[in-house]
Amino acid sequence: MLILALDTSGKSLSVALNRDGELLGEATLNIGLRHSVTALPLIHDLCARCEVDYAAVDAYACAIGPGSYTGIRIGISTIKGMAYAAGRPAVGISSLEALTAGLGPVTGAVILPLLDARSGRLFSCAYQDGELILPEANRQQAELAVMLEPKLLAAAPEQRKLILLGDGAFTFAD
Repeated sequence: MLILALDTSGKSLSVALNRDGELLGEATLNIGLRHSVTALPLIHDLCARCEVDYAAVDAYACAIGPGSYTGIRIGISTIKGMAYAAGRPAVGISSLEALTAGLGPVTGAVILPLLDARSGRLFSCAYQDGELILPEANRQQAELAVMLEPKLLAAAPEQRKLILLGDGAFTFAD
């Protein structure tokens, strides 16, 4: 199955092509919130580089947040339009879940995908051993630290590892 995926939920714009679990190609632009102008040309460019015709795409995926409200609307509209025109299915994927997908299996460590929600707040959730241990929410940094402390202290000292992902990682690390 060939899947075209798009993420416009943050300042970066990303598009990827995946066939049966194998990444065929991906492209990311970090030019600010210009997704309405750059999404379709980037998709076209990636399909051309991977020698993939739009008609060959079996399904479409799009990040549905959390993130920039306008960016998410642009991504969903783009993917829904392409899927509708092709008569193919479209699915939404959590932006936080998508951040963790590239890690593969991680044992013991707490994985913390973070997106900057501004004003000292972070969109966040947490995973450990493949299980969601803290649901997605918009939290204050201090609140998130207090919620994570018992989960980290419950682990054996050699397993007290925290993996931070996303543009909110720098904010949280401070």
